Parts: sequence; C-alpha cells; structure tokens
Amino acid sequence: MLNFRFFVSTVTVFLLASCATSPAPQPSYDGSSGVGISVSIENRLNPWDDDRPVSLEDIYFVKLNENGDPLGIDVEAVIPSSYSKDGILYLLDVKPGRYAAVAGYFVQHNLGSAGCSVRTTSVYSGIYFDEELIKATEVTVAPGQLVFMGNIVLNVTPFRSTKPDKAQGHYMKSLEWLSSQLNARLEVIARDKADEKTFLETAGRQFEGSGWADVASSRLQSLNADKADANPGGATGQ
Repeated sequence: MLNFRFFVSTVTVFLLASCATSPAPQPSYDGSSGVGISVSIENRLNPWDDDRPVSLEDIYFVKLNENGDPLGIDVEAVIPSSYSKDGILYLLDVKPGRYAAVAGYFVQHNLGSAGCSVRTTSVYSGIYFDEELIKATEVTVAPGQLVFMGNIVLNVTPFRSTKPDKAQGHYMKSLEWLSSQLNARLEVIARDKADEKTFLETAGRQFEGSGWADVASSRLQSLNADKADANPGGATGQ
C-alpha cells in the first residue's frame, strides 16, 4: 500500500475527458492566445513502477497579478488546461498577461480482484509545484501568440519530513479536489529557441485543420526570421 494520500472518485473523470478530447479546438476570437507545456515525472513513485516517465493528465495555471506574485490571486483565477495531445497540455483562449503553472495530477490504474472478476481502480494523484518551480514556468503571453512554457521534468515525493512551502500550502487550500498532497520539485526545464521551435512544429501538426496551427506557424516563421537575421547571407565563417 502507498504511504501517501490519494483520492479516488469517478466524478473526476470529467477532468481527464475535458482536456484530452478531439478534434482540435478552434480559436474563439481573432488574436486569441494560448500556452503549451509538457510535464513528466522522472522518479519512480512506487517500487513496482516501470522506468517510463509519468506524464501529467492535467495542469493548473494562474494568471499572475501585476507584481508577478503567484500567491496574489483569487481562487477563481486557477485555470485547468483546456486541451492535450501526446503529452503536451495547452491552455487556450487566454487573455494577454503573465502566466505560470502551479499544480497538476496524474492517474494510476490499479488492478484488483473480487472473486472471479478483475476490477480496475483509477487513482487521481495531485501534485503541487513549489515556489521555485512556479517561477521557472512563468511566461508572458501577448495577443495572437502560442507561448511555450517548456519541457519540464519533475521530482515528485510525498510530504513527510518536507513541509509545503507558502505556494504549495496556498494551492492545497485552493485546489481541494486534488486531495492527495505530493511535493513537486524542478529536475530539468528545457525551453531554449530550439525547444520552442520543436514545440511549435509539433503544435502545428497537433492542431492541423485548426486556426491554432496558423498561430503556431506565425511564431515559427518569426523564429526562423530571427535566425536568418542573425546569420545574414548564410555566412560560414570561412
């Protein structure tokens, strides 16, 4: 048996379905903006887990206040991701401003038996980002942009000897439906220009046939133009 708290509820299935549906959504208005992030858990949470990274099923974001303080918000400002595809979670149709990721959850499907039958139980495990991790995810969203928050790898452990920091304590109260309490610390974050380019190329394929593909393409063209300006005439240095 696991040593940290979980909650199991069929009601929360709607959270998973809401962010993993198809077909790809369309922007709600001209100049609509969005955010994309990929998050995985590196460490094995249980001795019987395989070595594959655990991907989050949903991410919760906040729109930061003018001072960029992740705690200076109302509970209503906590926003779940609106679409996911192949490990990338998107928050779409957001207003311009500063955004950060603050929490998430993953799902374990446990097999059990009852007489001659086999039953599967879905366990929804909430994780809470510490202050350092929240700050690492911060991005500025301008009108008409699809912004890359990064490819993030987490180290997740139960809260035992480690106490929640101020941000984690805040969102434990705000996100009561994520009743398990796991500590998420930053292991690796990758979001340089090459990472962003790969993200935008992937988003273009994932949103094929949607206006979001055009938003991703516009930003990709801008990145390629910046690269060309930095290397006029294709100089090789010979």
